[in-house]
Amino acid sequence: MVKAATREPLTAKELRKITGVEKESMLVSVMARDGVIRRVPAGSLRSNALRYVAADIPEADPEEALAWLAGEYLRAFGPARPEDFVWWSGAPPKRAKAALATVDTDELEGGHLIRTEDVKEFESVTPPPSDAIDVVPKWDAYTMGYPGDGRARLVDPKYQDRAYDFRGDGIGLVLVGGLAAAAWTSRFKGKRMEVELDAFRKPTAKAKRAIRERFEALAELMEAKELRLG
Repeated sequence: MVKAATREPLTAKELRKITGVEKESMLVSVMARDGVIRRVPAGSLRSNALRYVAADIPEADPEEALAWLAGEYLRAFGPARPEDFVWWSGAPPKRAKAALATVDTDELEGGHLIRTEDVKEFESVTPPPSDAIDVVPKWDAYTMGYPGDGRARLVDPKYQDRAYDFRGDGIGLVLVGGLAAAAWTSRFKGKRMEVELDAFRKPTAKAKRAIRERFEALAELMEAKELRLG
């Protein structure tokens, strides 16, 4: 019924009016995860009013699909441990590790796997400058690619409970030299974007200026007329 109703993009509330289905938000969330329907972005970066449209995805062999996913995971997040892919994919450990075994990989220190085709580029990569400032949003792929015991590469374990919420979802982070130095949340009051920083360590004056510049650019993207950074 829901899929039939979503031949044109509809919000969850619009679906409820058409179908009479209660708890429509939970229903469309599950259907989107299963690939029955797709999420359509809201008209504004500041809106969560997603719409949903029917997805016509061809059938695929489950094991072939998981093997493809294993290769794509290592492309995006490698070097990574088999345990990382098991957690990220949600597949049973035996199936997940069998999928990884289909990918041509090299093993690095600590049991980390990397696609063989990526080794040369990985060995020649230049680390970011120690004072490089980056701002990543909530649920960013960088923070959501590894389980709790695999996140030391991006956040000191003693700060992990401030970088992730009680569900394990990544909070917005400020990275200094690629490592988490602060968490951030934001809200809008009219046209003013208000950002609250939770610094893990005191930033230098230079870092403060760079952080403000990053958030000023973000506020402009979000069409804010004013930024309050606290």
